[in-house]
Amino acid sequence: MYTREIMVDLALKMLGTPYVWGGNDPDDDGGVDCSGFALYLLHRVGLVKWGEDMTAHDLYKSMPMPEGNIHPDYVDAGDFVFYGTKEKITHVMMALGPGVVIGSIGKEGAVDIRPMNYRPDIVAVRWFE
Repeated sequence: MYTREIMVDLALKMLGTPYVWGGNDPDDDGGVDCSGFALYLLHRVGLVKWGEDMTAHDLYKSMPMPEGNIHPDYVDAGDFVFYGTKEKITHVMMALGPGVVIGSIGKEGAVDIRPMNYRPDIVAVRWFE
């Protein structure tokens, strides 16, 4: 199984996991926030060391920027979608495929699936290498 497929499988198993501000591990913290959700997946596949703590903005800065703009139809499962502004990323989700994302959503209180454009402030789509 490829890294992206493993992350998608793990993400889908986390559906309904409670939103916990600052949470990085659904078992130890009782839930995850948006960056904790992304970090948990990256930790589980060995792309980030366990125990690293990053905000959505830190994750955005740590991932290479693809050349040109990415059209939502060309987003691959496992890509990370960042929301906010280039100066201040405020949210991150993971793509399940073109136009669909999964992640921890604070107001709704749990990991959920949404259309990629459920927020109009998409800044970038990146893959962690």
